[in-house]
Formats: sequence, C-alpha cells, structure tokens
Amino acid sequence: MASEVLQLLARAEALVAEHRADLDALNVFPVPDGDTGGNLLATLQAAHTAASAADGDEVLAAAVDGAVRGARGNSGVLLSQVLRGLLGAVQDAGGLDAAAFAAGLERADGLARAAVGAPVEGSLLSAVTAAAEAAGRAAPGGLVVTARAAADAAHEAVERTPSQLDVLARAGVVDAGARGLALVLEAIAAGLAGQAPAPPTVHVPEGALREAAERACGEGGGGRFEVMYLVEHPSSGAADELRTALADVGDSVAVVDGSRVVSVHVHTDDIGAALQAGLLHGAPSEVRVEDLRAVPGHAAVTGSVPARVVAGIGAPGLERRVADAGGHVLALRPGDLPSVAAVLDAVGAVDADPVVVLPGHRDVVPVARQAADVARAEGGRRVEVVDAATSAPAVLAALAGMVGTPDADVLRAAAEAVRCGEVVAAVRDAETPAGPARRGDWLAVVEGTVVAVAQAPLDALAALLDALQDALGSVPELVQLHLGGQVVAHVDGGRRAVVDVLDGCWPDTERDVLDAQQRPALLVVGVE
Repeated sequence: MASEVLQLLARAEALVAEHRADLDALNVFPVPDGDTGGNLLATLQAAHTAASAADGDEVLAAAVDGAVRGARGNSGVLLSQVLRGLLGAVQDAGGLDAAAFAAGLERADGLARAAVGAPVEGSLLSAVTAAAEAAGRAAPGGLVVTARAAADAAHEAVERTPSQLDVLARAGVVDAGARGLALVLEAIAAGLAGQAPAPPTVHVPEGALREAAERACGEGGGGRFEVMYLVEHPSSGAADELRTALADVGDSVAVVDGSRVVSVHVHTDDIGAALQAGLLHGAPSEVRVEDLRAVPGHAAVTGSVPARVVAGIGAPGLERRVADAGGHVLALRPGDLPSVAAVLDAVGAVDADPVVVLPGHRDVVPVARQAADVARAEGGRRVEVVDAATSAPAVLAALAGMVGTPDADVLRAAAEAVRCGEVVAAVRDAETPAGPARRGDWLAVVEGTVVAVAQAPLDALAALLDALQDALGSVPELVQLHLGGQVVAHVDGGRRAVVDVLDGCWPDTERDVLDAQQRPALLVVGVE
C-alpha cells in the first residue's frame, strides 16, 4: 500500500509540475498573484518528500503531515486537506479500494470546506464536491472506474467555474485551484489504470493574469498581505478558534489541524494581528508574508518576502525556505558552481545597499569576492561577502538572525556560531586522517576533515555528533539535521532511525529536521 501511494503522489507531482505555468497564468482568484501552480506543486512535493522518508505504517501519516506543514497558499492548504481525507480513509480501510477512495473523497470534501471561513463555489471546493459525488456513485464498479469517474467529474466542474465566479468570467479563465485538483485526480486515475494521464486542454488567455492583477490593484479591497504560519504544539480547539478570530482580521481564511501543528492562511492588512492570533494558541513558526498587490511580471517568484541578501544553497529542498526568509537563491549544484556573472546577476536582483552575499560553499567564496570587486568597479555597488557562511546550516542561521536591513557583521556572527559536518559515502579507496577508507564506507566529515570512517551511515552519524560536540565545546543548544534524497535507500528505518540517533545523543537539544534533498552528502548536521 505504501509503495502504491508513493507512486501515485509522484505521478500527481509530475503532472502538476508539467502544467505549473498554465496554473499560475490562470490564477485570478482569490487574488491574481500567479502562484497557484507553484503552491500546489510545493504542497505535493512536501507530502511526497515526507512520505519517502517514512517507513511502513508511517508513510500515509507522514504524507499528510508533510502536506499540512508544506502547504503553500490557499490552494495548497485545501489540497493538504484533500490528501488528508483520501489517505486517512485508505489507512482506516487498511488498503486502497473503491470504497476507501470514495469515502476518502467524501471526507476530503468535508475537511476542505471546514477549513475555510467562507466557502466559495466555482473554486477548488466545487471540484472536490463534484469528484466526491461521482466517486460515491461509481464505487460499485471498482477502484479504477471510481477514480476515473472522480477525475472526469472534477474536469467537468472546472469548466463550470466561470459561470459560478464573476471574476473568472471577466478574465475569461477557469479556476486555477479547481484545475489543479482535477490534474491531481487525473494523475491518480491514470496511474491506477496503468495509463498516461490525458487531462482535457484548457484555454489560457495571454495576459489574463496581469490584467486581473492591474484591475485588483486599481480597485483595492481585500487584505494586502498573504500571511501563513504553523502553530506548533497547539492548544486544544486552536484551529476552530483561530478560524473565527482571523475572520475578523482578514479574508481568504484557511486553517487546518494537522497531527502536531495547525496551518494558518489569511489575507490581511494587519500582519501583527494575524500573528498575534496564533501566539494565543502556541508557538508560530515557518512564518511567510507576501505582498499581494505586487503585479505579477515575467520573472519567477523566488520568495514570499522581498529578497534582502544573496544566499547560495545547494539543497533543492531548502530553496523555498531560504527565499521565504529573504534570501535570493543562488542555486549551487555539485560540480557546477556559479560563475562571477551568475553571482552578479543575483546581486542585481537584490534591492539593498550594501548587498550581502552568503556563499553557501567554501569554493564559492573566491567567486563571490571577484563579483564584489567587479560590482564596485563597474557600478559602484557595495557588496559584502560573509566568508563564514559556507554551509547550508550556516546560511540558515544567518538568515534567521536577519532583522530589518541586513547587517553583514550580524549575519557573520550568526554564521560563525555554527559548526557543520556531514555524512557522505566514500567514492574510492583512500587514506584519511581517521584511517583507511574503502569505496562504499561512510565518512563523518567536519569542516572538510574526515573524523571517522564507518561501514554504516548511522555509525558515521554518531561519530559525527561526538566530533561536533567536541568542536563546539559543549552540548549544542540547537541542531539542524538536513536529510539527503537517499536516506530511505541507505538507512534501515529511514528518517525515524536518523532522528533516533540524534535524540539518543542530545535528547534535550532543540532540533530542526529538514528534508533538504542535498547531494552528495547523505546527512548534513549544523550545531550552535
């Protein structure tokens, strides 16, 4: 069951990724900010990543938790509830069959509608309802028939959305969220039937998004800022109380209750009031704020807040987090480090003086310094390079300490406080400072020096934690654990086994476990 769910999530992720640009271009409701495709994709990726790092009976619950935690935008929050309903019913039934699928969509319909303060027809909600009703009628015909009926009903609901929402009719588009949900169901139905997905084509008028955005800016109304955050360890009844409280603060309210967190989404003019509502119920985290009045242009959205520094990052799973914290992502890939020109382009994308660069890798430091020299010589721009920020944990620590206008000295101090190491596979036989290593052994590496050689990755991790504690001089107050994309393949017990080693070494240390998807390191650990 777990492997089948993972395959279906992967299919849905791939189909939404294929149609992401069209979904973004259709996004004129509830606000024309052109990010529905990206939001749905980020939510699916979070679900798939979390499920891939789990084992056995934990896969379905991990997928739901990942979707709730990683949900982006109103559409992503609602999609997380569709997944919650579907996967919850499958888990309750002990397997994926027609009855579980139909019951799951019925549950998803109720969860999605309960999540929003004011359900609106002609949106993703209408597609969920249509799919649930069709699945209920088709269930006696078997799983493949039921899934196909649900997908077809969702596609038909998409076509009806312009007649249900005036804003869609004026723009000449169908609803982006409904279309995205239909694509997810299409991928599932095709996957269960062993076929390639074949969604109907939808018309995407050129310029519809920009015209709708300009009209919205001119008309005003609605909350200016999209505010999203998680409430960790919420108090009892927090979701319902937050939904009520936020209705007085803004609109487009969507609040959902996960297994360990509450996910909050609201459009508001009062960011402080939206955050204060969450503080009454727990500790807000993963706060994201986006100005909805910005008219979408041709450039890709790199984050939900204006970029204030350039941040090199070699972990695809962290790029959104970096962007949300105010970093313009300078993507680093193994064997393909950025050129001086690429760094200069990134500097040009940041409206700050001076521009602070967090290299993200020690080999990027000289390139960043050259770019700084060129920027000063050719354009008179001041660029400061924080040499200490040469790892993903150091970059995240620097960004976490950034308040207001970036101060290179403050960011440098935050990065210097981090000690970083990694667990990586030996690719050849070699002599190391920790003894001989054979190809396939696991190396614990601290600041570029091999400190231990082991035959199992968890043994290398345990040695790495000991070495980091020695380097720090005490038990750390905070640890970042970044999981690579191959953890499940190389570690018996997957994510849970890795975290157990961490908890066994430092049980009382605050930890942040991230599905970073970096390569080639299997695990990256940062302590401070």
